[in-house]
Amino acid sequence: MPPRIAPTPLPFGLSEPGSPAPGSAPFTPGTDNASAELLLQLASGEWLGDAAMAPEENRATLRALAAALRNGGPGEGEPLRIGDALVALRRQPVVSTRLEGAAPAWSAGLAAEQRVGPVADQLGRPFWLDLFRPLRQLRFVRSHGGPPVLSLPIVQAPWALGGAYLRTGQTLDLGKGSLWFAASLFTVAPPNVYSGVRIARGSLRFSVDLSLGADEVLLPPGVAFELQLDFDVSAANAPAPGSVLATTGRRSPDGLVIGLGPAGATIAVVGDAGLGLGASTVTLAPAAGPARYRPELNRLVVPMTPDRASVTIGAIGSALFTPSGAAPVAAAGLALPAAPIDPANLGQASGAGALMLELEPGLGATWHAEPRPVELGPVLILLDETRLAISGLAARASGRALRPPLAPMSAPATLAYARIDKSALHFLAGSDGAESVTLTARVEVRLPKPVDVAGNRVGLTLAAAQLVIATTLAGQRSLSVSGLALARPQEQAIAFALTNAVMRATRPRAFFMMGRLDGERIVEGLALTAYGMGGLLPSLPDPYAANTPLGTPFAAAGQGYLLSQFQFGPAGEKLGFVLPQSLAVVPPLAGPGFAGVGVPPTVSATAALNVGDLFDFEAQTKIVLLDVSSNASRFGVAVRPPRRGKQDSVSSAPLKPVTVQGLDLSLDGRMLVLLTLPAVQWEPVRNVPGPEPFPDEVRFANNGVPATIDVPGVELVRINPLAAYDTILGNFALDHPQPSRARFTLPFGMVADVRLQAASPAGRSAEVGEVRPAIDAMRGAHQLRIGALDPALAPGATPALPGFIAQLAVAQPVGGGVPASILGASVTAIVNGYLGLGQPTALVPLTRIDLSGHGESLFSAWANPDEPETGVAAAEFQVLNGRAAHEVVQVKSILLPYFVPVVRIITLGRKGNAVFTREDSGWLPAGEGRYRAAPGSGIVVHPGVVQRATRVSNIRETGSALAAGGMEFVAVYFDTDLILDGAAAPVPARRQLGYVKLSIPVLAAPVYAALIAAAGTMGGALDASIQVAGGRQRMRLHRVGVGVAGPEFAMAAWGGLAFPAGGGDWSVLEAANPADAPAAIAAERGLPLIRHGAAGVPSAAPYRFADPEDLFNEAAPQRDYGLLHSMGTQRAFFRRPRIDMGAPHRIVSSQRPVLADPLILATSTGAFPRQAEAIPFPNAAFGLEARADGSWVLDAPASFAAGVARRTIRSAGSVRSDLDYSGATVTYTLDTAAPVAWRFALDDALKIMAHTAMGDLLSMATDIDAQAGRATRFADPALRIGGPFDIVQDLLTILKDLGVPAQPEVRLTNEWKLSVALEVPFVDASGEDFQVPPGDPLPTIKFADTGVMVEVAVAPKADEASLKLHGSPMFAIKSVPGLYVVAIIEFELKLSTETGTTYGFLIGVGIAYSLEAGPFELEGLFAITFFAVFGDTVLGYGVGFLVKLSAELPPIVSIELSLEGKLARVVAHRGLPDETVFQIAKLVFAIEVSIFLVFNISLEVETSKIEVIRGPLLESDAPDII
Repeated sequence: MPPRIAPTPLPFGLSEPGSPAPGSAPFTPGTDNASAELLLQLASGEWLGDAAMAPEENRATLRALAAALRNGGPGEGEPLRIGDALVALRRQPVVSTRLEGAAPAWSAGLAAEQRVGPVADQLGRPFWLDLFRPLRQLRFVRSHGGPPVLSLPIVQAPWALGGAYLRTGQTLDLGKGSLWFAASLFTVAPPNVYSGVRIARGSLRFSVDLSLGADEVLLPPGVAFELQLDFDVSAANAPAPGSVLATTGRRSPDGLVIGLGPAGATIAVVGDAGLGLGASTVTLAPAAGPARYRPELNRLVVPMTPDRASVTIGAIGSALFTPSGAAPVAAAGLALPAAPIDPANLGQASGAGALMLELEPGLGATWHAEPRPVELGPVLILLDETRLAISGLAARASGRALRPPLAPMSAPATLAYARIDKSALHFLAGSDGAESVTLTARVEVRLPKPVDVAGNRVGLTLAAAQLVIATTLAGQRSLSVSGLALARPQEQAIAFALTNAVMRATRPRAFFMMGRLDGERIVEGLALTAYGMGGLLPSLPDPYAANTPLGTPFAAAGQGYLLSQFQFGPAGEKLGFVLPQSLAVVPPLAGPGFAGVGVPPTVSATAALNVGDLFDFEAQTKIVLLDVSSNASRFGVAVRPPRRGKQDSVSSAPLKPVTVQGLDLSLDGRMLVLLTLPAVQWEPVRNVPGPEPFPDEVRFANNGVPATIDVPGVELVRINPLAAYDTILGNFALDHPQPSRARFTLPFGMVADVRLQAASPAGRSAEVGEVRPAIDAMRGAHQLRIGALDPALAPGATPALPGFIAQLAVAQPVGGGVPASILGASVTAIVNGYLGLGQPTALVPLTRIDLSGHGESLFSAWANPDEPETGVAAAEFQVLNGRAAHEVVQVKSILLPYFVPVVRIITLGRKGNAVFTREDSGWLPAGEGRYRAAPGSGIVVHPGVVQRATRVSNIRETGSALAAGGMEFVAVYFDTDLILDGAAAPVPARRQLGYVKLSIPVLAAPVYAALIAAAGTMGGALDASIQVAGGRQRMRLHRVGVGVAGPEFAMAAWGGLAFPAGGGDWSVLEAANPADAPAAIAAERGLPLIRHGAAGVPSAAPYRFADPEDLFNEAAPQRDYGLLHSMGTQRAFFRRPRIDMGAPHRIVSSQRPVLADPLILATSTGAFPRQAEAIPFPNAAFGLEARADGSWVLDAPASFAAGVARRTIRSAGSVRSDLDYSGATVTYTLDTAAPVAWRFALDDALKIMAHTAMGDLLSMATDIDAQAGRATRFADPALRIGGPFDIVQDLLTILKDLGVPAQPEVRLTNEWKLSVALEVPFVDASGEDFQVPPGDPLPTIKFADTGVMVEVAVAPKADEASLKLHGSPMFAIKSVPGLYVVAIIEFELKLSTETGTTYGFLIGVGIAYSLEAGPFELEGLFAITFFAVFGDTVLGYGVGFLVKLSAELPPIVSIELSLEGKLARVVAHRGLPDETVFQIAKLVFAIEVSIFLVFNISLEVETSKIEVIRGPLLESDAPDII
């Protein structure tokens, strides 16, 4: 049985990239563990041969067998399966498990359902197939699932299918068929050895009750049974007339009886049997005694007794073998077949066993070529219904060698064999008349072929060969010899030469020969010799180059077996070789290499070059052979793993193994590549300085990669360049050729990959032919022509080859530097993107190319018939025999943001001095920039004032690139003239920033938006003055650019409006929304000007001062712009201005302007307060009209009711700051040409500070009047105190009635703080402290430092109002004149929109004096104070002291001293997350000296300490309450 045949591996040790190369065949047996038959089967590989050559009735079986062998053959000693059938393969015409190649041991006793043969294998040797069908068995087992002790086909036991119950002693009748039993029941034998017999009937009884299952019957321990069987001998076919079996007598016994009891199992024969050989007949009777298992015979022998002690045998009717003599009978019996087999594979039994006689020495025999009787020694005779076997177990040798004559050959040949003394001799005769004699002999063989590379014939010696002499019933005789060759000590390896390879091998390891005999002469035959395969070196006729070195690596190694085939006969001689399925060149090499393969520099990390499998040839292990003469026109051939990417019926078919056809080494065409050296020279190139930087000179490390053309198809092709060449031509001469691939270099770093596929009317294809001129008997070199076809093109358009190209970055700058692409980075990106692998536009821009070993030739001028937005427009190549003369590559794209069509041309040419030069045109405009995007792009641009770009020039790349939206762009600066609406002439715009698109897909709106988001508005600076909308309003522009306007795009111009002279200050503000305070815009950004209206479409839309992103958001822009009119303490803001085309002299808006009066403006931290807090115009029906002289006039009502009800401007805690303009009237006029350019008035404005619990505490009412050239006036300001403090208001009224001044003071600071304060001291009409009684030098009560102060302040940080009541009444001590008791009382209420409401209290008591000592007046005070502060966010308390001393000598000198100290504990930000507790101490010392009221000296020293007790605030955050 051959071993499992695995899927065909790659030969020569080739492997896919990344996987190891196999080193040898999976099994390399030696002489001690392999038979010659097994070794020859290993060597022959798929030894079944071609099933199509077999008879039709056998083809399906053979194909199924071949598939089974490939997909997983049997293990050692296991049967092979075809479907549910078991298959046994034989090399002998007779069936015997005792001879190698005659039958496997597991088939002993099985009846074959079908026998197929003889069929010739691929080597010409015959073989036979026996098919066996397993049957479902009823198994009698000792344990569930265990091996059965008895088994019979279940069709013979229908009673078991119903699950019957068998009573003790009940008889089961067995039907006609088969029965199997384990040999281990009766003797020592392996548990899986079963004997089977054909029965006519039988009966079975058990000693216990049994349940009969469907497939299994469990026998309990101690069970006994009795089985009686009657043999069925009617199934045997009658032997062929004239055969040996036809003259042989045989009578089978009646049957068997088998029992199982306490003493064990027994088996005995029932009835006599008879055996007749020639004139002798022996009767055998049943005998007592145990059965014996004979593994060398595959038999279980049941003893029988012969009727005589010796046997005399004469002629048996055979013309091949004649026994003679008499010999004593040593033993006799019924030899039942015993098969080592899985019981699940049991089927029908073949018969009733064989009658066996064992004879002692005494018999002799003659046979073919042995005319004198030979002593056979002990003899074994087996006779069954279909076979007779006579074996001499120790036949004596004559001592002489037999030399059967051989047919005439080309050189003397020898075949000599001498039988080995006391070796076995077997004679087999079958019922079909076939006979054979098998013997063992020493054989010497010396045939004319093969010869080694030195011309020496290879002889061999078989130490113990098996010889089989066979004959058919018709008398056709043959001789076969097989055996292992005798190894020689320290043998030398040998080598055989093919026409295109040298094979290294060991000396012969096995030999087989089958010859047809004509008398004694072998008239024709087949000789097979197996050698250990050491290596194989493909070659070409000299001279040639290869990547496989000679020497030590070529030494013999275990790589399977090489088989030589030598046929001889009347038709002549024929030599062939069969190679093992796995070959390796040791070590596997990958050459020629190309270290310079690289990818071009990318413009960003996302633009990697996709080359697919373009350079797989370089990465693969391979064998390369290159002709370097005219033998094959310098073509070469390579063997490498096949391409795996394409899955079709051709590429996915199993690879054909490497084969020797005749004496040519051949292999599957998918592994063969026709190649040449790199097809064109990559010469040094000098760069002509141009618009873009490029090295002055570049060189190439080599000429690139070899040109390769895949050999199409799955047929075997000789490893020879011309064979590959002819196969390619023959394929493309077919009506339906197989596709192929061609890879070759083009000038200067370009590599092309062409798909060679059949012509199609639907599109691009290639035609392959030959260009080989002939003159008389002379022919040119071999040259392949590859031409482009494209029937779908319009007439006159140039076709291109299907495939792709890759422009590589392999140009090395002279002097060092990073390798570059000869086309430059940007052009390379477009070329690879448009023509590269994976692109829908991919192609090879050639109309035709001729490839030969002398280099490529092409004169191609391809012009793109399509009009891509970005792509390759044209390519031109001129190359002759591998030397380039001219190359032009032209690409096209668009320049953003104006969508200027641009082209760029790289020209490479050979000058008169033979030097190649490079010229780069740089980016050149191919038209004006009119914002014309490609159809289907979804891009709509609204030019606005920037109508188009013309006269584009000086386009220069900046050196930076950008990836956006999955596409690549390169930044450029360029000059242009812009056509601006409202400009008198084209406006020069220099050094504008733009981007040239390098990616191939049409620029889509999302990608353009992504580019703008990443790169900004593009465009750039300019200096131009335009008349907006053609009217009188002028605008100076300093920048243009583009923005994303939702799904579309808008061009914008930024600059500044021409404002009128005089009439206040004008500026532009921006606001994120209509309610917030606008802010100043950056001067470098300016005011944007846009207009709705797609490019190329007339528009009547207005010009708007808005961002391009807000083109479609006029009602709710992301950012508002407005004009600010500043008029000192008041301002006007005109939001969202525009200029309508129908009224180009007026600035109008859809929004109402707003005014900020001083009370509102004081709350602003910027140029204008929150718009929601300002005073709006009654409607948006206004206009700022520009006059011809540049002045402006406001067209709007001069006065209108403010109409703004009371509203809260600010609040904090319980405090609110409100304005109430419900009764106010506004006046605002503007005419910048008038003497008074503007006027503003606000009547009846009311400011209120309120508390949520106490109501309106303080309010201020005033009228405001302002105009150009005059300060703002606050007419009749009035403060009023209300709520629970209205008593203070009553006090103020009383004081006013008493003549105490109470006029509010209005202060407006440069820091935009408006303060209105009212302070009323408690003094008499002369301004002195009020006292009781009035005018008394020593009054009883004196009110010192007593009064009321009210203040309202409006500032950007916060609004504040305060009410302060303070007093220090002094009560005279009558007993001490001039001495007083002083009470200090102070209360303050503070309302703030930052800190809320705060209350402060201070009380104190002290002693004061006032004395006159001569000319001096002395005064003093000592007091202790207690104070507390509490409010919405603060709580504090503390204690203090105050000391004051003064002395005065009027009017000469006065001296005052004071010392005051306070200590407090304060909680700040009370109730908030950052609440902090402070401890504060403060001490103040002051002295003041005044002399003659002229010279005054004052000094004040203050020291304080603040400590944070708890909380996150800093010491500087402590509130000032002391």
